[in-house]
Amino acid sequence: MHWVVHVYLESFYTSVQKDRRPELEANPLIILRHARVLDLCPRAKAAGVRLHSSRRHALQCCPRGEALEYAAEDYRQGASEILESCLEYTPVIEPIAENEFYLELAGPHTPDQVIRELTVRAVPALAGGLSAGIGKNKFLARAAHMALAAGRVNPAQSAGDTQDTRALLAEPAGRFYWLNREAGRDAAEFLHPLPVSYLWPLAENIKTRLLQLGFASINQVSSLDISLLQREFGAGARRIKALTEGEDPLPVLSLYPPKQLDRQVKFPSGVTDSGALEQSLARLTAELSLALSERGEGCRRLVLQVELEGGEVSRSRSFSRPQNQQVTLREVGQSLLKKISPASPVCALRVIADDLRGLHGAQLKLFEDPKALSGREKDWGVKLDNLITNLSQRFPPENFRLGRELDLSRREQMLQFWDPLRFAEKGFGK
Repeated sequence: MHWVVHVYLESFYTSVQKDRRPELEANPLIILRHARVLDLCPRAKAAGVRLHSSRRHALQCCPRGEALEYAAEDYRQGASEILESCLEYTPVIEPIAENEFYLELAGPHTPDQVIRELTVRAVPALAGGLSAGIGKNKFLARAAHMALAAGRVNPAQSAGDTQDTRALLAEPAGRFYWLNREAGRDAAEFLHPLPVSYLWPLAENIKTRLLQLGFASINQVSSLDISLLQREFGAGARRIKALTEGEDPLPVLSLYPPKQLDRQVKFPSGVTDSGALEQSLARLTAELSLALSERGEGCRRLVLQVELEGGEVSRSRSFSRPQNQQVTLREVGQSLLKKISPASPVCALRVIADDLRGLHGAQLKLFEDPKALSGREKDWGVKLDNLITNLSQRFPPENFRLGRELDLSRREQMLQFWDPLRFAEKGFGK
């Protein structure tokens, strides 16, 4: 059977830091990100610190606490260890954060068996505990997990019964809730008593608007006619209605191990001139940008490796969203090269575009960043002419028309009365 498992590693970040620095065991440990609590150890939690609280509030609750700033490099190895162990059960793994991920199970391994074995491997080596939700899709799996975390379900029921909803206490350090319900009326029975906040795929402004309209529970939203939802939320109404019945078409994405592309140049006699290194780096990033654009992908992380006579040095930069623009990759690459600042001759440069993601949802760019064409207006014009020619060949005439061929809107007509030279100055109609 097909199952989706949403896994969360509790106290992952603090466990990793204590393993790296044993002296941190003496005091409660808090990990901060953007001045908010990202993770905390059990001692800090017992002192009253809560996730997502401010740094000031956390230290007021726990004055003896040790607060560390989040650094992605510290946790990459620990996250890779647990995800590597997941590959024994499934090739479809979607990481959300270093301590949170989805698994799609369709083989001989049952979800409870997988969670038990992962708990043994992760606790206490990589985390203080493990919790999970199991469902028929990503939405139901995470909703089940949220219900478990909020104490809305009992995690100690027997797994051998024939109830639609099953839950298990796998180990003292690992627990999960198994929602064995198909999307539709069966899943709706579980979802309807829950608050609107459990519709987690929806944007926050949509959930806030539902609450403002007086719909506090999923059952209240489900009872609304689709026409009323469309009046308020437009095309998103069908998505809202489907979620209230437990339907979620989004698949678990296979994002681990992350895909990567690389380009490399070697210098047999070694290079010390910074200008020559920057030129080589610009060429490598241009090649990477072209390769990524052809694949319709972008990288979430750019790595620069510099091979020196005495060894190899690397630096990396992570992006909040996938990047494949030549200008961005070049500027980040040069920034990383300055951080390394090689003092001895460079034998090789290697640029790696890591953690590749599709750019299907991004707006297409007609050509490169305007910065790259600064002072080259003729090149811009040639590219635009080529684009128009290609579009006219690919699409029927009724589907492709130039702006100057369209009838002027009333707004443009009124603006033309006010400014008769409007189109002449902007080059319209040429």
